[in-house]
Amino acid sequence: MPNMKTILESPAAVTSSEIVRLGVEDQPYHRVVTAPAGRIGVTFAEYRGHCMVSDVYADSPLMGWIFPSDVL
Repeated sequence: MPNMKTILESPAAVTSSEIVRLGVEDQPYHRVVTAPAGRIGVTFAEYRGHCMVSDVYADSPLMGWIFPSDVL
């Protein structure tokens, strides 16, 4: 059975039944991402008073780490 670190690092490798057993099915998904200095290739929009990712450019260093509709 995977641990929480496995889920955060490679969520695609974890089945939904394993997530249910770990008790995280109804929890919001959280990622901690560190952005490098300089341009990050991301555009944002305001959504219900929060900052939401509207687009992640193909050459962004954050591609694969953040996704459109993520709320920051």
